Amino acid sequence: MAKSFVLVLSAALAGVMVAGCAPADPAGQPTYSCTPEAGGTPFPCYKVQRDEYDKLDALYAEAEAVYRRYLAEDERILRAGGVEEPTPVMLETLSGDALSSAASVYVAFRKTGTRLEGGPVKLAWLKRRPDALRPGMKVAMQSCVDSNAAVLSSPGEADEPAGFTSDTMNFGVVDGVLRIVAVTGDPVPAC
Repeated sequence: MAKSFVLVLSAALAGVMVAGCAPADPAGQPTYSCTPEAGGTPFPCYKVQRDEYDKLDALYAEAEAVYRRYLAEDERILRAGGVEEPTPVMLETLSGDALSSAASVYVAFRKTGTRLEGGPVKLAWLKRRPDALRPGMKVAMQSCVDSNAAVLSSPGEADEPAGFTSDTMNFGVVDGVLRIVAVTGDPVPAC
């Protein structure tokens, strides 16, 4: 009797182990919907894939929050006429080349007395850019910022429209925190 109990128990455990390797749907069909990282048409997927896309969505949401926080600080600094040293928000949202580049722009504003004045700075759009992801980075995004209602004012010079800018940003984890590590961008005619 004890021998047959051991055989039954062994067979039951083997069945449980095999079931753990089976797809989430007994028929083997994907039962979830996933949307491509860069957007587009959703497609059928399995729970494991859905879980990975959920993690990626959370990472993009975190990157967007970091970017929006930095963008508000950027406007504040430009309206103040620059800074000589990186601010706490800059140090919390930027690192590497992105921090160096931003700091040099703000120092130049301070030295020349240039300020951003006038209308609001608005984020026109922000999108995912997995095709622009650099090695070692977590996510890449592109923004278009509408500063067309604002002007750049420098002492003794005519005001210039601040215009529109489009930046592609790579986000990486630095000291355990997601930050903007690299930025490439240019003025654009519109967003």
